[in-house]
Amino acid sequence: MERGPLIQVLEDMVGSAKELDLHMSGASETVELRNVEKVEALISQHGIRVTTKQNVIYIDASHVSMAWQTRL
Repeated sequence: MERGPLIQVLEDMVGSAKELDLHMSGASETVELRNVEKVEALISQHGIRVTTKQNVIYIDASHVSMAWQTRL
């Protein structure tokens, strides 16, 4: 997946109750992101840093094969 659309979705989540599920290539479980406070593009071509209330998460967008968000 390209980084741009994923960053846009994550930025729209800042300060909201929205959640996003990501499926990584080769993984058997999804990753759920919520309570997003900050989103940054990293120097690398596909890197994203997501700061949540609980964690700082680094994502390589090239490994994301699917993302979905529950409609509220």
